[in-house]
Amino acid sequence: MLQFDVKTAFLYGDITEDIYMYPPEGINAPPNYVCKLKRSLYGLKQAPRCWNNKFKSVLNKFGFENSHSDQSVYIGCIEGTKVYLLLYVDDGLIISKKKDVISKVVNDLKANFEIRTMEAKNFVGLQIERFDKRIFIHQKKYIEKLLIKFNMNDSNGNSIPVDPHTILEKVETAAEENIPYREAVGSLMHLAIVSRPDIMFGVSLVSRFMNCYNNTHWAGIKRIFRYLKETKEYGLLYSSMKNNIIEGYSDSDYAADTDTRRSTTGYVFIKNGGAVTWASQRQQCIALSTTEAEFMAACSATKKTTTRYWCL
Repeated sequence: MLQFDVKTAFLYGDITEDIYMYPPEGINAPPNYVCKLKRSLYGLKQAPRCWNNKFKSVLNKFGFENSHSDQSVYIGCIEGTKVYLLLYVDDGLIISKKKDVISKVVNDLKANFEIRTMEAKNFVGLQIERFDKRIFIHQKKYIEKLLIKFNMNDSNGNSIPVDPHTILEKVETAAEENIPYREAVGSLMHLAIVSRPDIMFGVSLVSRFMNCYNNTHWAGIKRIFRYLKETKEYGLLYSSMKNNIIEGYSDSDYAADTDTRRSTTGYVFIKNGGAVTWASQRQQCIALSTTEAEFMAACSATKKTTTRYWCL
C-alpha cells in the first residue's frame, strides 16, 4: 500500500473551451490584450473535470478501468497482478500484492505527472495502521477535533450511543438557534458513513429532526459524542487470517418511529473480519407486522448483494 499526491494537479488538465483571462501582474502585455488559456487553471469551474479526464486518460493507457460502483476507484492488472488505485482530487492510494507492481505504477505516473509518494498512514481523514497481515482503519484525530469543536472534550464517557428509554419526536417549538444541531449531525454522519458503523443508528435517528429539534434532541447528539469519547480508538480491523467470504446481516425494529409509524432497516456486510458496507434508515413504507418489517430489511440487504458493488 502506497500513498501519493500530485503537485499542482489542476494545471495538467486540457481545456476544450475557449477561455480568456486578463494578463497577470508582472507581464508586459500590450493594452487591451488578453491571454487564451491552453491548460486548466485553479479557480476555473472546469478545472476539476479537466484534471479528472486527464488522469483517467493516462490510467487507461496503462490498462486501468473505472470501478462500476465508484468512479474514483481504478482497477488494473499488471504482470498478472491486480492493482487498485483510489484517487481523491490530488491524493491517491495504490494497493497491490506485489511491491514491484506498485513501483511500476508509480514510475508510469511520474512519467506524466509530478508526484510525491509516502507511506500510507493518513489518507483523506482516515488513519491507517498496518500490522502483521492486518489493517486497522480509524478516525481518532477526527473524533478528538469534534469533541473540542462542540465543547464535549471534558464530558464524561458513555458506554452506548443511544438511550433505549428515550423516544425522540417532532416538536412544534424549535430550540434556541445557537445550538449547532445541523452542523453536529453533518459531522457525525461523515464519521458514521466512513469508519464507525456502531453509531450509524444513533446518527440516523437524530438526523430525522433537522428542522424540529429541541434540547431533548440535542441531548441525544451529546450522548453520541460522549460515547465517541469513550471509544475514540475504535475502528475497522481487517485481517487476511479471517474468513474471506462476504457475510451479511440484516435486522429491523417495528414501528419504532412514533411520528410516522415506520420501521427502521439495518444491515451490515463483513469481509475479512471487518465491516465493508452498512446502513440504518427508515423504511419507505409502513410495515403491518414485525414479519413484514423483517422481510423489508432482508430485501434491502439482498439488493445490496446483487449490485455491482462487489464486482471490482
